[in-house]
Amino acid sequence: MNRRTFLQFTGGLTLITTSHPLALASNPPWIEIQVWSSQGTPLDAKKLDQLYFLSLQDEPLPDLPRRVEAGKLYSQAPPLPF
Repeated sequence: MNRRTFLQFTGGLTLITTSHPLALASNPPWIEIQVWSSQGTPLDAKKLDQLYFLSLQDEPLPDLPRRVEAGKLYSQAPPLPF
């Protein structure tokens, strides 16, 4: 699944930086990404687990520690701009 297909399929993406309990004292910070379908329902966790970060040169970044639930992905922020 490419980015364009993913964005068309999901209908929206919200990125929220948060001090989530997962963050505790970790470094780099954890981020929360919330995704809904075009019908307004939380995106399935299995589909959301396919999300990956890209560098500013559109290169995929290595997988980071993460936790996925319906409509939400909690992940460490990549060490590079993304």
